[in-house]
Amino acid sequence: MKSTDDVPDLAGRASDPASEVAPLSVTDVLESIVGADAAGLDAGACLELAGRCAQLAAFVQARQTEFLAAFGSYRTDPDKAFDADGAFTEASGVPGMDDDKPAASSPETTNAGAANAGAADPIAAANAVGPADCAGFTARDIFAESLVRWAGDEVGCELDIAGRTGASRLIESELAVMCLPRTLAAFKAGRISARRYRKILDQAGHLPAALARQLDDTIDGWDEGISYDAFSRRLKRWIMAHQPQTTEDDHARVITDRRVEFMPDAAGAAWLMAYGPADRLAVLYRRLDKAAHATDGADTRTSPQKRFDLLADESTSDDNSAADGSRWRIGVTIPVTTLLGGTLPGHMNGYGPIPAAMARRLAAGAGWIERILTDPITSRPIDAERGHYRLTTGAQQYIRARNTTCTLPACSKPAEQCELDHLKPWPEGDSDPDNLQPVCKSHHQAKTTRRFHSIPLPPDTPGGPRIIRWTLPTGHQYDTYEDTDPDATAEELAYLDFVATQADKTIAKQDHARRHHAKRLNRMRSRAQSAG
Repeated sequence: MKSTDDVPDLAGRASDPASEVAPLSVTDVLESIVGADAAGLDAGACLELAGRCAQLAAFVQARQTEFLAAFGSYRTDPDKAFDADGAFTEASGVPGMDDDKPAASSPETTNAGAANAGAADPIAAANAVGPADCAGFTARDIFAESLVRWAGDEVGCELDIAGRTGASRLIESELAVMCLPRTLAAFKAGRISARRYRKILDQAGHLPAALARQLDDTIDGWDEGISYDAFSRRLKRWIMAHQPQTTEDDHARVITDRRVEFMPDAAGAAWLMAYGPADRLAVLYRRLDKAAHATDGADTRTSPQKRFDLLADESTSDDNSAADGSRWRIGVTIPVTTLLGGTLPGHMNGYGPIPAAMARRLAAGAGWIERILTDPITSRPIDAERGHYRLTTGAQQYIRARNTTCTLPACSKPAEQCELDHLKPWPEGDSDPDNLQPVCKSHHQAKTTRRFHSIPLPPDTPGGPRIIRWTLPTGHQYDTYEDTDPDATAEELAYLDFVATQADKTIAKQDHARRHHAKRLNRMRSRAQSAG
């Protein structure tokens, strides 16, 4: 890991290893920004300095996080502790605020197991109570409960933000410093972007402290070159796989809480909002979208207007022909081990990771689902076709599940609305999933007119993720890594090994039972012959 006092030069931008530039110090980056005259720079230099500004901003934000976390340690309530069951106990009285450091807790006012853990580390105090490990509380809960009442107001006054926002900043800062030190260091060094850091912070806050720390260690080993979309999917899958019961419980609540709500708006407008299982809402939207695109070409309405009119008309129509799922299908990628009862999440195109139980249900009974089974080692679809210009629907759905958006790193156009582009033109390149990428219409045109260019690159390591390199007009290059998720592959192989071991035991038991039965039959025959 690089020093956190360094800001690398354009982290995440592809470059030739032979021409890599050594990381710049914070001072060098600041001087290059302050002393630059934008009017006298070419396009490439302007873009490069814009990237350095983002890296410098990340460094400053990370330092503010560290300072706020340190301030939070001075405003940790010494009279908040956990009992042996992981429940909060609060002593009478208000902690003193006269000293810079809170007064130490006395054995009479705190849990004996946490009394000597130190007020500056709420996680350490919580863990001191034993195996309960703050049962029922997330890492964010612990930090929120441990702060004194008005700490957020102090931060708010200094930063000119609301007191509640100040408290939230304090909680997130302590979470980052104490539970996500590797993530904070990577953000501070410019190796991960602000939105990835924010995504990790938001997700980790809902996990138990021990699991948040495990997530921090896991993310540190991920490929830094994967796209934001692939990063988000991998993060969501990891959390689902490590909290399977919580995931299933949450999904059960989604089914229970399904609803449609009407909300009036201004100027005679209103919103009709539906909440429920993603698969049912996805097929509803797909029906509307397909029908909207099938209207007369002379229709001047926009696609959103057509979808609204179709929804309004369908609600009063007795014609159920639109419910025929054969006219639109949604791809659901399912690991083989999930069908066998494993806990690895599936993936629904246009949505993202879904709970394992939901993936099995869709694979078993939904006629509008295109089921895609993946090999546990290669992560490729088991029925992927090669050598044909037109692919099966399943292979197309797999490509859109592998790259869920346009592969240009800055584009978030859903793959369902993209065209499949040959990296190596047909017929030199096969219509094989390895030679195809989803590219939105706009960026496909940029490729066709040779403004943009994309090529496949060999993996960095044998068996590593596929890489697509985009070159833009300034000459800057950006890589998109396929999300192969080695953690999921390892878990899938481990589950297959478990299933095989259980099968061997079952076969051994059945074989033993057969031999025992055969011996009994032989003894009975011998007795019958002797009696005769």
